[in-house]
Amino acid sequence: TGPAINNIISTSGGVTPIDLSVVMEIVGDQATITGTAELVDNVSLPALQMTLFLVEDPVIDCCDAHGGDTYHSISRGIRSATITPTFGGGAVQAQQTWTVDPAWVSGNLYAVGVVENVAAPRTIHQSAQFRNFLKIEFDQGIVRRYPIQSWDRDRLTQIARRQQSARDAGLPVPAVLAVHAQDPHPHLVMERAGGTPLMETSLSPTAQRRLGSELAAFAGRMRTVTDWFEPDPEWAVLWGVLARVAPRPSCVAAAEEAVRAPLSLVHGDLSAGNLLVDSDGDLIAVLDWDGAALGDPAMDWAALVANCPPEVVAQMRADTPGHAELERRAQVYLDTWPVQHDLWLAGEHPWLSGDRPLTEPRL
Repeated sequence: TGPAINNIISTSGGVTPIDLSVVMEIVGDQATITGTAELVDNVSLPALQMTLFLVEDPVIDCCDAHGGDTYHSISRGIRSATITPTFGGGAVQAQQTWTVDPAWVSGNLYAVGVVENVAAPRTIHQSAQFRNFLKIEFDQGIVRRYPIQSWDRDRLTQIARRQQSARDAGLPVPAVLAVHAQDPHPHLVMERAGGTPLMETSLSPTAQRRLGSELAAFAGRMRTVTDWFEPDPEWAVLWGVLARVAPRPSCVAAAEEAVRAPLSLVHGDLSAGNLLVDSDGDLIAVLDWDGAALGDPAMDWAALVANCPPEVVAQMRADTPGHAELERRAQVYLDTWPVQHDLWLAGEHPWLSGDRPLTEPRL
């Protein structure tokens, strides 16, 4: 489904006026998919519907070195809802819940969302996917997290220590209550945080400005954490190796920048889904510290700038005098992305080493 949809979208140059995100939550035997769409260009798109697909696929390892994963998706449910997004009118949502049949493998379930024009000529405007690489169960005030991928299961204790170390540094991180690394089904037991993911939360202008200040303070606090229990992989070494493997001007410039960069704790995946907020704009918690390491904080700053609403970003910048320098450094690293993309597809990226993937700085 996904590749076919993306091929249709690519016929228009890959440009679409619709932003779409899809998330899935499994609680007990209930799988809930929420699609959030926003019209970001001042155009009229009548007769729109959002279709949500619940899909089961036995492929549990993503994005192999050669980009050659094979998918054998089984559709477990399809439901559509009419939506009427308007330019400047904020996001609209559609939500569907399915009862998970015991014959389905819940760890292999994922969600696909499509926004399409159902009037002739029928047009697909956007698609999004949420793959369930983690099975997460909620039970009152706790969360049980079952890693699906083998390397996450193997490093469960390390993941827990990263999360707890970030919490000990004064960052808004849910507490790790127990680590069951030797269990037949290895998992973490964590405190259940309040709030909702930023991507699913509608904030007033006042709340957006408050969140901007909260995120600026959070990023500032991250930049003070310079003592971490894991020194490797070293930031400058990663980029130096990349420049030796691919001595393009962009990679050489990034390696030189990495040598000069001030290092501090970097989260590595500050997407809007990992930022839990309340309706007042308070930052309640930051999730998914699996890839936390010492690096250039410019990369976390760039992720926040890319993933937060404009008013939030404007307040972040207003509260951070050094934001221009952070964004300058981030752009030096981001200029290498076309080269890195080709290396990943060819299975030649040097940050895949030995029996484990090294940290990939990413937005």
